[in-house]
Amino acid sequence: MDNVTSSPTSQSPDHVPGYGLTGIRERLALVAGTLTTERARGGARWVLAAEVPE
Repeated sequence: MDNVTSSPTSQSPDHVPGYGLTGIRERLALVAGTLTTERARGGARWVLAAEVPE
């Protein structure tokens, strides 16, 4: 299971840029985009939404 935080600046000490959800969030931030994550109903799955401005 991925541990996801709501803040793109919070990183673990062993953070390696470019991998997983953190990498997706970092790449989206480069183009002023966002990545949001939340638990789906029942809590067994995650919902990810990436938004990229035109």
